[in-house]
Amino acid sequence: MRKCIISITKGGYELSEIIKSKDSSYKIFTLKKLTNKKEEEIIKLKDFINENFNKYDLIVFIMASGIVIRLIKDLIVNKKLDPAIIVMDQKGKNIISLLSGHLGKANEYTFEIAKLLNSNPVITTASDTIETISVDIFAKMNNLELVDYNAATKVTAHIVNGNKVNINYKLAENIKFSQNNNGVDGVITITNIDNVNLYKKNLVISMGCRKGKKTFEIVKFIYESLIKNNLSIYSINKLVSIDIKKNEIGLIEAADFFGVPFETIKTKDIEKIENRFKGSDFVKKSIGVSAVSEPCGFIGSNEGVKVVEKHKKNGMTISIWQMENTDDEMR
Repeated sequence: MRKCIISITKGGYELSEIIKSKDSSYKIFTLKKLTNKKEEEIIKLKDFINENFNKYDLIVFIMASGIVIRLIKDLIVNKKLDPAIIVMDQKGKNIISLLSGHLGKANEYTFEIAKLLNSNPVITTASDTIETISVDIFAKMNNLELVDYNAATKVTAHIVNGNKVNINYKLAENIKFSQNNNGVDGVITITNIDNVNLYKKNLVISMGCRKGKKTFEIVKFIYESLIKNNLSIYSINKLVSIDIKKNEIGLIEAADFFGVPFETIKTKDIEKIENRFKGSDFVKKSIGVSAVSEPCGFIGSNEGVKVVEKHKKNGMTISIWQMENTDDEMR
């Protein structure tokens, strides 16, 4: 977590040093006239904020909230991308969670700093003040992908107002559990099927490909396979292949395109289970094992469920797996 503290007064700078002495993970920045350390210098505050706003996950401002609001108002995008913003006075009496309280963990760090300084934490998000949970923090706690923030806000409002909200599960392995939604005010659906609010990130894309396959071909093939089977890109957990493909640029860049890790499975591990899957003598002769996509998917999904059968196209092979069900671990 990249964290910094910005101050513009002598008292504020002294307080930032106290915080850093208790938690060395913070970087300190202040006006040039207040420090003799080059790495802490700020020449022009507005320019510094514009250049560094997205370089930190948490920014603590020791100054008036009005100044902070004017500094960041044109830089704010949305709660998923914005850094956590905390504002505090130079005496350290009140620690205010100003922006990205949930997803950015500003609320969490507000309590943490308040504890360090024995100060008063100020939290204004409704779900926290009445000790309930918002949809976005529920998603983050359970490794779910939240896409429709407008719908999430409406459902969170129902939670805050004490209305009834159900949670449904609809996953691709055909386990479909739904509560009776009659008489409820909102529904949260956890799924890897398209067109819903929260996406279970439990799909493993397992691929083999001819050397030198272009990234756009691999990405297109993955898209086609997902769409044909009514699965969502938001549910992709990772892309896997055999270890001899660890430097395959097309696969590496495809994983990066979807924002997921690229993992490789050791050939020796595939050898132990390859006889469970239909293989090819040609592939066996070429790389030492008779199959790639299915055994890699099986191992990469922690022996999960195959939801899309292996199929081929233009020198590429794909199968899609649903990871071992961990719904019982949800909080």
